[in-house]
Amino acid sequence: MIDRNLNGDLLGKIRGLLERGEGEPVGGGLEFQIYRFDDGAHSYAVRVPRASIFRNANDPNTSAKALLKQEHAIVSHCLSACLPAVRSYGVGTGGPCGSFLVQDYIEHDESEYGPEETGRVLAAIHAMPVPFERTVAHEGMPFARLVGQRLIRRAERLSKISGAILNMPSANEVERCLSDRPHAHRLLHLDVRPSNMLCVRGRLIALIDWSNALVGDPNMEVARAQEYELPVARIMQGYRQVRELEPVNDDVFTLYRLDAAIMLALVFASEAPDAERAKRQLVRVMQLLTTLSP
Repeated sequence: MIDRNLNGDLLGKIRGLLERGEGEPVGGGLEFQIYRFDDGAHSYAVRVPRASIFRNANDPNTSAKALLKQEHAIVSHCLSACLPAVRSYGVGTGGPCGSFLVQDYIEHDESEYGPEETGRVLAAIHAMPVPFERTVAHEGMPFARLVGQRLIRRAERLSKISGAILNMPSANEVERCLSDRPHAHRLLHLDVRPSNMLCVRGRLIALIDWSNALVGDPNMEVARAQEYELPVARIMQGYRQVRELEPVNDDVFTLYRLDAAIMLALVFASEAPDAERAKRQLVRVMQLLTTLSP
């Protein structure tokens, strides 16, 4: 349901705008397009899925509406904890793919984010209570089982696309390796990069796009940031001003990095084809596999 702060007339205008293919495109990615809608008194950002169900090399069956509802719930939770997020009004029904999310449109610039500030924000997110057990990306499974199952599924898909032989551990071995992390019940964003960080003069004002979010071990957030080639050392300087990161052994951290590396390899091999980057990512996956203990 749409938040009652958006009256029926406005909701109808937004739905009509989408169904007529109008509106000002202001951003987007592989799964969602963002449109700006102005009613004369206020500016809204409308997140519209490119399909009702996402089926790709990484995720074979993900509901767009479920992701929109999750985005609304998480950003609302972050705002209640005074963390940088966009005010979200709710999910509406209609539009080209059956649903859309209405949020405030936030003016922002192209300034670079502050890594230390990003670290402090991530630490605050990891420190706050999590109001739910699992996210959409969990696929109905607990964290350790999910990571094991999707690592193997994605690796098999990557092998099929690339022809490479990947000597992966089994899903059960991965799950056993990660299952000794009972305290790892933290909200993870898992897609922290400049395009998902709205900034003004270098100050982070909102972290957006929670589609990849999991409830799990914060070390996975750090591992993904490393695979994204972010300035992790500076991010961690800010992070440790708020909380300490619980240590993990090398194999656990490598599995988290492998999860990111295989995901990126599939993106560049299939979802957003880039032959050179796909080749580099495949090499990276194979490098990480050599560092796992026998």
